[in-house]
Amino acid sequence: MKKISGTTKRVLDTINQWFKTRHYPPTLRELAQTLNFSSTWPVRYHINKLIELGYLKMDKKISRGLGLTQKNTGIPVLGRVSAGLPVDAVENIEEHIDLSAEFKKENGIFALKVKGDSMKDAGILEGDTVFVRKQPTAANGDIVVALIGDEALVKKYFITPQGIKLVAANPKYKPLVSKEAVILGKVISVLRKYNK
Repeated sequence: MKKISGTTKRVLDTINQWFKTRHYPPTLRELAQTLNFSSTWPVRYHINKLIELGYLKMDKKISRGLGLTQKNTGIPVLGRVSAGLPVDAVENIEEHIDLSAEFKKENGIFALKVKGDSMKDAGILEGDTVFVRKQPTAANGDIVVALIGDEALVKKYFITPQGIKLVAANPKYKPLVSKEAVILGKVISVLRKYNK
């Protein structure tokens, strides 16, 4: 997908933010007012450009006919998850990654950036992005993202009589056992960028 910049990117960012906060599309007039344009003409120009590039779609029969495409939305990267000591869970969407071809049969996928080294022996390193299928349960030995209070972790999952046992893939970290742990989903893939 072609990269965009300048005013066109500002228009797209504004539309994305509008959807995120209001959960419905803006009208052309609302966009013009938000972007401090004197008319809707520049909005139309940039929207047409974004439609051509595959970022947006438009139903011209209705006033709020603007829509996001899969290319624009992709898989949300929600923040960071700890592969080490627990860190606060982050729910803000940082970016989107379009891997729709790889996950075309999957629903409910989100991504998290990994912080820490507790899963290094499972091939999950600091700075990696893990892709997680939302599900409330897992099988013993699955790598999951779990929430304990406000802390999110990526660990191996085991059920025990004492509660959920979360085990690191690094011998320097002790297992955590909790009856309050909530499974957010199962890790199904890892993305690593070199020369970060």
